[in-house]
Amino acid sequence: MVGGSLHEPVLTVAWPGAHLGPMGLEGAVRLGLRKELDTIADQGEREERVRQATAADTRGLIAATLTAATSAEPQRSRRRFVDIW
Repeated sequence: MVGGSLHEPVLTVAWPGAHLGPMGLEGAVRLGLRKELDTIADQGEREERVRQATAADTRGLIAATLTAATSAEPQRSRRRFVDIW
């Protein structure tokens, strides 16, 4: 559940165990990076690439997004917000 929409949020944050759709983050990363992962012959290197892609510096990401959201001009007349879902 993402509060009804993912169309124009300022930020949607999910920790690795979250599900924003029919699959979790790791499954989505594996699917999205499939071509890149297929080129890596070593299984250990492949798993390291998945770990890198799913790692998150949560505090820094949220701080940077809030800074950008408060300093940017809104693109629409309605007020934008960070959804807490």
